[in-house]
Amino acid sequence: MGTQSSHDYTTRLAGERAALEALAAQYKQEVELLPLGTAGYVAKMEVSVTSHRVWQGPAGTDPVIAIDADDSILAYNKAREPRMDLFSDFVADELGHTLDRHTLNSIMDMTDTFSRWEDWGIDSSLYHIDAHMWTLEWAIAELHGVPAGDIPTKLDELGSTLEGIRAGLGSEVADAREPFSFERDELVLGTFAPTGKVASIFGPMHDTELYEDALIVVEDLAAAGSRAVIFTYGEPHFQLHKVFRLRERLIAAGHGWPYEYVFLTKKRKGEFIKDMFALVPREAGLMRNLFSNEPHIFMLIDDDKKEVDDFVTTGLEVEWHSGARMCAVHTLREGAKTWKKYNEVFRDHPEGRTVHESDRHGVFLHSVTEDLHPHLPEGAKRVHQAAYANLELRVCKVLDRNLTTLVDKATDTETKVVLQSQRQYATSRVDELERAIEEAHGTLS
Repeated sequence: MGTQSSHDYTTRLAGERAALEALAAQYKQEVELLPLGTAGYVAKMEVSVTSHRVWQGPAGTDPVIAIDADDSILAYNKAREPRMDLFSDFVADELGHTLDRHTLNSIMDMTDTFSRWEDWGIDSSLYHIDAHMWTLEWAIAELHGVPAGDIPTKLDELGSTLEGIRAGLGSEVADAREPFSFERDELVLGTFAPTGKVASIFGPMHDTELYEDALIVVEDLAAAGSRAVIFTYGEPHFQLHKVFRLRERLIAAGHGWPYEYVFLTKKRKGEFIKDMFALVPREAGLMRNLFSNEPHIFMLIDDDKKEVDDFVTTGLEVEWHSGARMCAVHTLREGAKTWKKYNEVFRDHPEGRTVHESDRHGVFLHSVTEDLHPHLPEGAKRVHQAAYANLELRVCKVLDRNLTTLVDKATDTETKVVLQSQRQYATSRVDELERAIEEAHGTLS
């Protein structure tokens, strides 16, 4: 891939920021945008949540709860099926006949793959929704008039065309003879003129099912006194669009909006945090609010194990420059994209497989197989499964463990009292939740 000059990136960043500001205006949102170079942005939003603070203390001691968007709050992967249903209808309307599901999936996968590439000089593949919509509409247009028996051969040809265009990633000048081509790491239109007709197909990706348990956990912790952050990876405009749509839906449904900040990252989340420490002055409000020198918790809730591991590892580096103790809860839900990584959370044990957790790292399993604690009687297994499937319990147990560490290390009396009150809140919630599980399923011990 070619590289761009700092001037090229400056121009692109200005355009990207203008597009984000226009999106905020479209949704009538007051948002403060803080660019972090090519890493992404921090968006500060207005909080709307009923507060019943459980603890009071020095500024900067409040826990920070950061949660991923896709497959952590938004059931993003599940939205692929309704999108395919709309795509099937679109193809039937355009071609005058239906295509089988296998062929439709092949077209969707081929164009999706094309729309992901390393951008901004970052070693991380970003999904570009505009590129996906262009190539999807182009592919269907190319199938007009093709006999049904010749479609597989035609799709092979289209795949080869996309591979040839992809080979031009990093080129200094776009090839106007192609339907679209690359100018450095931007895809620009050539002979193809998209109509935008496929945009409706992608509606389900903005209005996904919501994971209510995640919303409730964060809202409750924010009401108790925590600061809440949405920490989302991807192309910033697409991700912020989903965040604004989420806010609309929550407010309309009577929920609050506890998320004071939205981190829009193009890098791994740990790298984004490092860039934040490198680029944002320590005295800035963002750093004082989220990474103060006072002892406090900074937790990430995320479905991606690599992100969780990277975040916790990064924490060991940045904790030298902040009072934050970094910890995480790895969420796994059946139907989410990362569910196929299910077996990565287990470790062998003399009495059977157990979930691998640590002081800083908890695991939430929405659907647990019989692999978990196979040595236990059926009733006891059900209790453990219920415990691992309770997100609030997993979050509060990690809070409890890490607040215990902070309390033990605290030397200032006032700070120790505040951290103890936070720990008491987490401990009491753990006790209440475990009692409820025991009443429903039997003893956890």
